[in-house]
Amino acid sequence: MFRMVKNMVGLFLIFYVVFSSAQSPGSNEKYFEQKLDHFNADNKDSWQQRYWHDHSHYRENGRAILFVHGAYTTSNIAYIDKNFIIPLAKNLNATRFYLEHRFYGESKPKSDTSLKSLVYLSSQQALEDIAFFIEKIPEQYDFARSIKWVVIGVSYGGTLATWARFQYPEKILSAVAINAPLLAKVDYGEYYENVVNSLNKCNPKCVERIAEANRELKKAIENEKGRKDVTEMFNLCTGLTGNSDEVSSLFAELAENFAHGVDFNGMRKITPKKCSFSELCNIMLKPNIAALNAYAEVNKIVKSELNPEQKCFDHLSKNMMEKLKRNDYEDTSKISKQWIYQTCTEFGFFQSSSKTSAIFGDHFPATFLAKRCKELFGPEFNIAYIEGKVSNTNERFKGLDINVTNTIFVYNTEDPWRNLFITNNKTGFYRTYKIETYSCLNKQNAVHLHGHKGYEIFSFEDDGFLKNMEKKLGCIVNDGSDCLAK
Repeated sequence: MFRMVKNMVGLFLIFYVVFSSAQSPGSNEKYFEQKLDHFNADNKDSWQQRYWHDHSHYRENGRAILFVHGAYTTSNIAYIDKNFIIPLAKNLNATRFYLEHRFYGESKPKSDTSLKSLVYLSSQQALEDIAFFIEKIPEQYDFARSIKWVVIGVSYGGTLATWARFQYPEKILSAVAINAPLLAKVDYGEYYENVVNSLNKCNPKCVERIAEANRELKKAIENEKGRKDVTEMFNLCTGLTGNSDEVSSLFAELAENFAHGVDFNGMRKITPKKCSFSELCNIMLKPNIAALNAYAEVNKIVKSELNPEQKCFDHLSKNMMEKLKRNDYEDTSKISKQWIYQTCTEFGFFQSSSKTSAIFGDHFPATFLAKRCKELFGPEFNIAYIEGKVSNTNERFKGLDINVTNTIFVYNTEDPWRNLFITNNKTGFYRTYKIETYSCLNKQNAVHLHGHKGYEIFSFEDDGFLKNMEKKLGCIVNDGSDCLAK
């Protein structure tokens, strides 16, 4: 079940791997006294929110850049910093800040992650954190309170950047949102639909073999002998019994091998080269081997590369779930209880099989994926509860119909999450910038991290990113400019 749980968090938690190993941007980390509950005036509790600051490019009448971290632990954003934020800071004569999200990393509003504590974890509280930070931080530094702010974020951080500009236009001059999901959705079956479409563009025979393997798997588990064979073939830690949830978990885990291969195609620190799309398809297309056996070989390679300490395939993720049920902040191998809580109470984002049953089978619908919410947080976190919360999110922030101004949306054309992005210009409100990905994934690319060639994740310079966006970025420089509308 590890990979199934990861289905709920893969959009954002992967940034932990990329951004946790090197030094923080600029000077040493700092802490800001933040309110615990922005919506209860009687609650006077506060906590220390971590941030970083670099003032080296600031000049008189310059701007302030705020990079908003999403749902991941990080003390380093060297890639996007070097290739986008620092060039932008030079262009704007800007001081720059990097703000960590509450309940992630060292930004701990409460001492534990119990349900009682997690009630203070939400995008709404995070947006108020941003607004309060922007309001108070000038008091600690050498610039006026009237300084103009540009807020930038990637993925969920980009969502927050967008919503912050939408909610506080008087505080924030402009926003740049990169691959930012703005539509909350319980059943996001389009994720696997997009994975299949990307695979089909490059190697339709590989897709045929994946479908064949899943048909063979479905047939094999219909009887006791077949289940025993599958248990041995996939080296399962727990033998298959035919239980429906157990079967759903297995199909979801195996599908994720290829989803991960497309989403983070062989990119270092996230997916080893052996787990890239092309390598996995090479295995599936080996001659003289049954599709199911090839599928098992793919799984063996992916699991051994991503979880080398695992001696068998824990498709039920029993150990992981036990860790997630604890109420501490301990790293749980890139899976975050906090983010799962947010998917259960705000976003959904369940990567189901609803639109790809012919390829991956129909065994992991959103109702199955949502069961983890009940298992972790209680019986009231059922599918109806989640649907209500997701509806509230879209009603509050308008989903893809948001009329936010002076904002630039950057998106990748092959990102499996792209159905949740804004991808078209809206006159009078915002502009979009499209990054074309790879040619048939034959190079190592991370499409959710913008599909740049090679290993450099946010290396926009070679793609002419800053040059092509010069006019759009110019809108940020001009106070109150409506040039994005033109």
